[in-house]
Amino acid sequence: MAIGDSQVSMAIRKETAGGSLGTSYVACGISDIPLSGYQFTWSRGMGTAHFVEERLARAMANNDWKALFPETTLIPLTVTMSDHMPILLKCKNVALASVTRRFRFENKWCLESDLQNVVKNCWTNLQGISVTNRLMAVSESLTVWSSHLRSQERRTKA
Repeated sequence: MAIGDSQVSMAIRKETAGGSLGTSYVACGISDIPLSGYQFTWSRGMGTAHFVEERLARAMANNDWKALFPETTLIPLTVTMSDHMPILLKCKNVALASVTRRFRFENKWCLESDLQNVVKNCWTNLQGISVTNRLMAVSESLTVWSSHLRSQERRTKA
């Protein structure tokens, strides 16, 4: 995810062998986050025949980020003393908001011989799925595996 002035983007375009700005981003799997409401963030010559408006400020993200934050809104803010309008990025992480307990890796798992197999099996079985979804699946597998470890520890202590 990147947010800022598109004039910086133009410098990136020049560095990528003069290719089209849009195709450079598309090749990287990155696209614009749509601006809500007023579509311009810069103006010059207000009240004259040479009035110009452009969208300079923008936010861009890849599909994995957009999947993690599907309810993202990009809002132009109004200012009175500048020709640039700042933008506000509002995010709501729907996927993580519904999780009741946060995943935490436990260092003691590194002492278990099964750890590498659990992660490797889960990761390789999910080829072709986004990295975000694969990480979530690995965390779920480790949580289930950890609960089995705890129940085994309780049985051996009893």
